[in-house]
Amino acid sequence: MTDISYTQTSTRNRKTMGTNNELDAPSSTRRITKRMIILIILFSSFITIFATTIQIYLDYKTELKWLDQKIQQVESTQLSSLTASVWVVDAKLIQLQLQGLANIPDFEQLSITGVGITGWSIGKQTSTYVVTHEFPLLYNNLGKNLTIGTLKIVASLDAVYKRLVKKLVVILVNNAIKTFLVAIFIFYLFGRLITRHLSDIAGYVRDLKVANDIAPLKLKRAFSAPGKFDELDDVVEGINTMKKDITASFEAISQSEQRFQELFRSIPVSVIVINKNYEIIDINSFHLDNYANSFDTRDEYLGLNILTVPTVVEAGLVDVYKNALNKKPFIALGLSYIQRRDGKIFHYNFRSVPLMKNASVNGAIIIHEDITDLKTTERAAHFALVQAEKANQIKSDFLATMSHEFRTPLNAILGFSELIQGEYFGPLGSKNYTDYINDIHQSGEHLLALVNDILDISMIEAGKRAFVQENINVADIIKGCLDKMAPMAQQKSIHLSHNLPATLPTLYADKRSINQILFNILSNAVKFTGIDGAISLNATINKNKLIIIIKDNGIGIAPDQLFQVTEAFTQATPDPHLAQQGTGLGLTITKSLIDAQNGLFVIQSTKGVGTTVTITFPCPMPVKS
Repeated sequence: MTDISYTQTSTRNRKTMGTNNELDAPSSTRRITKRMIILIILFSSFITIFATTIQIYLDYKTELKWLDQKIQQVESTQLSSLTASVWVVDAKLIQLQLQGLANIPDFEQLSITGVGITGWSIGKQTSTYVVTHEFPLLYNNLGKNLTIGTLKIVASLDAVYKRLVKKLVVILVNNAIKTFLVAIFIFYLFGRLITRHLSDIAGYVRDLKVANDIAPLKLKRAFSAPGKFDELDDVVEGINTMKKDITASFEAISQSEQRFQELFRSIPVSVIVINKNYEIIDINSFHLDNYANSFDTRDEYLGLNILTVPTVVEAGLVDVYKNALNKKPFIALGLSYIQRRDGKIFHYNFRSVPLMKNASVNGAIIIHEDITDLKTTERAAHFALVQAEKANQIKSDFLATMSHEFRTPLNAILGFSELIQGEYFGPLGSKNYTDYINDIHQSGEHLLALVNDILDISMIEAGKRAFVQENINVADIIKGCLDKMAPMAQQKSIHLSHNLPATLPTLYADKRSINQILFNILSNAVKFTGIDGAISLNATINKNKLIIIIKDNGIGIAPDQLFQVTEAFTQATPDPHLAQQGTGLGLTITKSLIDAQNGLFVIQSTKGVGTTVTITFPCPMPVKS
């Protein structure tokens, strides 16, 4: 990376931006140094004054102690000789002694006074601040102490104060010089090591543009140790990393913005963006291309109050659009008015999403989703459904009528074939006739079963089947159905078992329907269960519901066939070798009957494992008298 200096660039930018002192990089960076120097001087001065005060105070105490020691020394060494001289009134000797004491430093005045004594004095008090000591002159005469006078010593404190002041000045001057020199050195060192780099960093950041690909920041540092990083290096690395991340984020945002604009322009719905004053700030091309308004271009819409758009006012939608600035999304479905350019009625869903800023609504995105084609399709589908229901009703009526008409000739065929089989009017002759009449009778029975099933399903669908609701004993019906199925099960050596609770509640239902439901399911289980198979029937009561479970270990049903086994004319297995004789309507009728009794019908099956049928009836049902 090349060395970069931004001082000149930053200065040029500052000139163009005005005379704002905050943008004056050299001044602002040196201001930090100045503040630091001032704080250092203030702190150093405080420490100096505090330490000097303590030192002067201690020196003052020392001076006082030294002065007191000199006075005590006079008392111990000179007081007795002075007392003797005063006793004998030797004035010359007294003066000499006082003169000797006056030569002691800081002793300003000495005097002796007493009763009957003229008194002697040497020196004069000229100081403002003094310390005075008085010693009584005691003379022992014949074993009796007599006070013959008083020695007064006046010591000057002015000299002590002068010495202390002189010492204070020397200390302060020395510390001021040292503080000044340290401040100058720190000013130079801080400016050399930090502030000039801060100026470069500030200039780099100030001139940084995320859209411009400029070189990373690098400082010119003469005192930086190779391979070692300090705080400034961390700052530079952080700024370069931030620039890299911001550049990457800017590119991602630009790409996202580009994708959004492309989506905004191409999305096949009308999108309008408004501010909190209901003024349009953006509108997409789909709206301009498809909806007939008084304006044709985007610029004509921008700044327009959406509540004043003629089509909005004419359609009476002002209150709807006012809801766009709610704090929650607003939806209005199925609105319509003449709006499209092709003149067709425009059906649409209105949606608005608020744009939030600082917990307040700053605008909204309004979306008009065109559902005109959907409405047209819905009307066509409804018409087709009505027609299909009519056709289905006609079909059901036709099948019900025709099935009834089929029964008359079938009854004749079955009746006469039974007479012929019984040979009531003589033998038939050839054995072939017997075989033929048996085939005719079996085919008639099969056709009659088919007609009966078709008649049942048709009557159920047409709502013409009569249901006689009564209180029935479910346990008796279950046992009766099992007894009917026992011979068929014995033919295939199928083990038929059941497990019923001691008491089962009565059901208010159609007895014939319950019998038919159980018989159809059990017969299917026997049909599709192999030799030596097993079928079980269990009944339980759970949460006021009667649950009947019929389980077999037969051939099962393939997963792709399971969903359609209850459809009409559908065989449980498409394999012709496994398919059983039947109409394919048994489970269809069963499901219809269960639905008519407000029950639930569930089939679970695994190919090659078996099938489980679960029937659920609400229990107890209401009892009617």
